[in-house]
Amino acid sequence: MRAFSTTSWPNVVFGDDVSKNTGRLLKESGVTKVMVVFDRGIFEAGIVTPILNVIDTEGIEIVEFGKALPDPPDTVIEEGALLANSQNIDGILGIGGGSSMDTAKVIAVYRHCEPPLNQYYDGAAKGNPNFKTRRDATLILIPTTSGTGAEMTAGGVITDTTANAKRSFPSMKAQADLAILDPVLTLGLPPHITATTGMDALCQAVECMTSNRRNVRTDMICGYVIENIWRYLPIAWENGDDLEARGVLMNAANLSLSNGGATNMGHAIATAMGGRLNIVHGHACALVLPEQVRFVADVADREIRIIAQKIGLNPKSVNIADDVALEINKLLKKFDIKTPKEMGISKNDFLSISDEIFGAQSFFFTRMDKMPTEDEMKKILIRIFG
Repeated sequence: MRAFSTTSWPNVVFGDDVSKNTGRLLKESGVTKVMVVFDRGIFEAGIVTPILNVIDTEGIEIVEFGKALPDPPDTVIEEGALLANSQNIDGILGIGGGSSMDTAKVIAVYRHCEPPLNQYYDGAAKGNPNFKTRRDATLILIPTTSGTGAEMTAGGVITDTTANAKRSFPSMKAQADLAILDPVLTLGLPPHITATTGMDALCQAVECMTSNRRNVRTDMICGYVIENIWRYLPIAWENGDDLEARGVLMNAANLSLSNGGATNMGHAIATAMGGRLNIVHGHACALVLPEQVRFVADVADREIRIIAQKIGLNPKSVNIADDVALEINKLLKKFDIKTPKEMGISKNDFLSISDEIFGAQSFFFTRMDKMPTEDEMKKILIRIFG
């Protein structure tokens, strides 16, 4: 049996309208001045203001930073860190999708470090005397989508605006103290965002379940995640106000990275697609998922058969990986998730991401039982292209 270790951090609070307790939870954590990180989209959707009001009611001073952007640029992190330090905050609250939460997480740690930010990318912080492994502000995250699971992870993904590529900022200090999961905040989320964020969580669960870190916990937790996303994502896509479906999906997304496994090839490709071609992360994960299943089939046959059973297929099929991949592709068509070709991206541009996959994103392959060759990757990318 494979070895594994567990952690109960961060703490999680789940429930309908639980975000109304944000002020009290901040106060109980000793926060007196909080920087609230969010993007303009969720502010205009009316999600942020009620949370700001309950914080204000508790007498906590608020510093607003409403400049979070998709695939958070390093420039935004730099600006946010300067603001946090100039305001002498003792709490950081991130509200939004994965990008807003990653922005909050990286700011929480980077504000103590010497600039520039790019010296800490992709694990380069190890041994760097300018990297301060500290965080003195309470960090609380409130997801408003059901996809990335960023409220549970340590570190964040940011965009190097000089290289036009996504880079990781890994740090255990960038893990939240508390995650507040309120499915009410996801009601009415547009169908396309519902679909792509849900497919992100599904991809994470499948990758974790077939990684070289898979164990009894990934079987149980990822199995739950896959079964429930497969059942409830189409329901939420068709009816954005189905609170039961929203609640199940929010819990599933939260668990998709809290299982002892690790994302791998699928996220190497999806991250390169986002950094180079500006394809939204969940959209990229959805396109990659069928190929992830096919590639690992010979080293994770048992797990692929469990996945097949969770999505209602015959687990004894001799063509099990193709069967699962076909069902996923049917779901992508239902959700109208377009291929790079349909998005107007040239084939040469798409294939050019291979150097990024085998370069800055190659660390993902250490989490697999086998690594694709460049020729295998080219074939995978051609199939993804459409």
